[in-house]
Amino acid sequence: MPEAPRAKAFHHLPVSRRLTTLVVLACLASGCAGPVRTRFGGTAAPETPAMPYTVKPTAMPDDNGDRTVIVDALRTTGIGIADDSRNELTAAYTQRPSNVAVLVDNAAPPLSGAKKQRFLQSCHDTRYRLVLTVVDHATGTLIGRGWAEEDHCHGTGKPVLASLAARAADMLVHPVPEGSELSWTRD
Repeated sequence: MPEAPRAKAFHHLPVSRRLTTLVVLACLASGCAGPVRTRFGGTAAPETPAMPYTVKPTAMPDDNGDRTVIVDALRTTGIGIADDSRNELTAAYTQRPSNVAVLVDNAAPPLSGAKKQRFLQSCHDTRYRLVLTVVDHATGTLIGRGWAEEDHCHGTGKPVLASLAARAADMLVHPVPEGSELSWTRD
């Protein structure tokens, strides 16, 4: 009995291509991976100190080593950590249902918009958001603010925080008003 043309075409693919295709299809079927959009942005004051500069972490999460993840991301971007720095860093790490928007006021665009559930999505998304703010303690002047957020159906914990910390820390060094990128990771 002759093979179906579709199956025959699949068998002619190189082994590595067949394995990649099978892994991707298995992940899609199991719901373990999917497209995740990271939204990010940052602002900097005109008198931002030249790099590298140091910060003193004042208000940061410390649950299960979350502080370490954020500090590592800061160091990777060239920002040092020093208890005697005049620049104070605060971090706010939040989560909420993705279908809930955060508004500044009714006339302005949302600070963080709502997301609709994707077609055939198996669960409701949670939006994770990290905001890093650096202020000159002596003058109260804002030196920089970087933020990042992602929506995840199954992804939680350190991998999500590590991704957000890397992007938010980068926004302190290379701020852009707003941007996004799509990656394939645990949704």
